[in-house]
Amino acid sequence: MSTILHLETSEKLCSVAVANNGKMLAYDMASASNDHARQITLVIERVLQQAELHLDQFSAIAISSGPGSYTGLRVAASASKGICYALDIPLIAINTLISLAHAAEQQTSEEAVYVPMMDARRMEVYTAVYDAQLKPVIVPHARIMDENSLQELVGGFDVPIIICGSGSHKCKHLFNSDNMLYREDLINNAKNLIRPAYQAYCNDVFEDAAYFKPFYLKAPNITTPKPILK
Repeated sequence: MSTILHLETSEKLCSVAVANNGKMLAYDMASASNDHARQITLVIERVLQQAELHLDQFSAIAISSGPGSYTGLRVAASASKGICYALDIPLIAINTLISLAHAAEQQTSEEAVYVPMMDARRMEVYTAVYDAQLKPVIVPHARIMDENSLQELVGGFDVPIIICGSGSHKCKHLFNSDNMLYREDLINNAKNLIRPAYQAYCNDVFEDAAYFKPFYLKAPNITTPKPILK
């Protein structure tokens, strides 16, 4: 028996889901974007009310480990560590891209290759390639999309290629073929964490909360303010 609280904060809107033995009981999303630090507690409270549960009834906390928003990932890591310490329950960390691939695979009826893409700055995306069994063919990395990028990623496959996530629009106008399906509607949310988190829980794949750090993939984009002209 497992009851898991899932926190997804890798992009603009944070979301929270509760699942029991891999079956979703409740879900909610923040009402404001890029406000993770304030919204995450409010969304957790609403989801607990929906599920009619208290925090001390959970078996584990699952979070998206990255890549994604530097600030968002830190918020989820901090919140989950606090809960795990207080309740003495394990922390589960799921790569954001593999959770997207799981979501796409659950909605695909035939064997396919999965290419999740998260929007980064300008024409850059965070991406990876997973086979039909969701094994990594190309590991998560940052890539600038141009006319050759998608061909380099999936040019050798003769099965359907599912391209999903908030960054998929960046290559849709650059490259298309009959075996490519763009799923721009499939974006990161806490629901995507449920299946991989349950698999991790059943296999005792946990993080050491004391030492866990999100998978940022790239350094944060911090700029120095310009001096005020007098």
